[in-house]
Amino acid sequence: MSWETMTIKEQLAATHYDLYKDVHGIRPRWYDYESMTEEELRAELVQLSAEAEVQNREYEIRQKEAITHFEDQLNNLADSADPVTATRWLMEAADANGDPEYFEYLNGLPYGFLKQRGLV
Repeated sequence: MSWETMTIKEQLAATHYDLYKDVHGIRPRWYDYESMTEEELRAELVQLSAEAEVQNREYEIRQKEAITHFEDQLNNLADSADPVTATRWLMEAADANGDPEYFEYLNGLPYGFLKQRGLV
């Protein structure tokens, strides 16, 4: 079934199904979408959207904190090494196996952060 051939209610249910997974990490297989009205589905989507927004704000805060922590670590190593070497040392200490993206993941840094800063 394509999106264009779905009814509004089916589109709302499909959107809810996917957004619920994004917010909670599991699919809401227990929902009885057939018995729900469009208004109920819209209300559920408003609630889920609000939850997603809170999660996004919290994620952005955690990323900013991770950047600050990483920059503090670089500053602590500034007397011993240049930023690229210090970054390599930090990656080795984290057992990131020379993989900058994995290091970013392990440390809550935004994807591509190290490359963007010219540190790898």
